[in-house]
Amino acid sequence: MPYYVTTISLLSGIFFLLCLCFITFNSNIKCRYVLIKAEKDETERKLKAKEALTARAQLESNEILSDLRKKEKELEKKSNETEKLISDINALEKQIVLYTQKIDAHEITNGKQQDQAKDNSRLNLIIIDDIIKLINKKLHGKEAYIKLLKLIDAQFISTLKSVYRGNFSVHYLKYCVCFAIGMEIGEVSECFSIEPSSVHMVRYRLKKKFGLGNQDDLDIFLRRLSV
Repeated sequence: MPYYVTTISLLSGIFFLLCLCFITFNSNIKCRYVLIKAEKDETERKLKAKEALTARAQLESNEILSDLRKKEKELEKKSNETEKLISDINALEKQIVLYTQKIDAHEITNGKQQDQAKDNSRLNLIIIDDIIKLINKKLHGKEAYIKLLKLIDAQFISTLKSVYRGNFSVHYLKYCVCFAIGMEIGEVSECFSIEPSSVHMVRYRLKKKFGLGNQDDLDIFLRRLSV
């Protein structure tokens, strides 16, 4: 075989090997590039997911802080309302004390009316007669009340005085009789020409003097005594 043929064959073989190496190298580069790109995409995806989680956590944190601020404001408002309510209750208790002192002084003055009554029978007649006059004048003679008043006897007055804690004025006996026959707050207020709030205060005072609690009904208590 001629020398140049051998050389050409050798060169051709070398060229083929070089081409094969190049193709293999190029293929490896492409595979490596794909892997690197995939890793990069995965890293970016994880980074975006982390950023999203961070943003969400921050949003939730802001919402929690906002709710806490709202609750703090609500608690502060309720605290102020509670303080005002306590202040109002204290003021009301002071008014009750002052009113009680005035009532006590008034009872001492009106106690002279009891001394003038010879017995409970006469006192009963005086009280019933005065209330009937008030009903005829202020409530246009409401017959139902007048009928009930005629059933009240001296024993009721005696029983009231025995359970009352303190000096029982004639004026307060009249209130008890009115409550015993079922007169409403407005009607008592009208008959005695006083404010409804004053009638409530009288009821409060009577409950205390009779040893009744807040849950006890004064009207029912008096009706039982009148039976």
